[in-house]
Amino acid sequence: MGRAKRRMELINNEKARYATFQKRKKGLEKKTYELKTLCDVEVCLIIYRPKMDEHPTEPEIWPPNPDVIQQSIETNLTKIVRRGPLFCPTSSRNGAKRSRKL
Repeated sequence: MGRAKRRMELINNEKARYATFQKRKKGLEKKTYELKTLCDVEVCLIIYRPKMDEHPTEPEIWPPNPDVIQQSIETNLTKIVRRGPLFCPTSSRNGAKRSRKL
């Protein structure tokens, strides 16, 4: 027997919402790890947990070592700066119209 499709709307029950958040966060972390491992790419995940009561939300990062993330950001920013402005054919910032290949 299959599962029922879940409607995309805010979960009203705070405990159920947090439990769902924890499960989905774990799934995202697993997918991020798999993408990094299988495709040999640098991946960073930043998640802000749902606001509970009056406590401020702190970001959760993956990989958990901030030094690895900082090194990755610095390396990639250096590459971007050397390359110059990025060209995005679907962006209106470049003055190009959006086109689609059939």
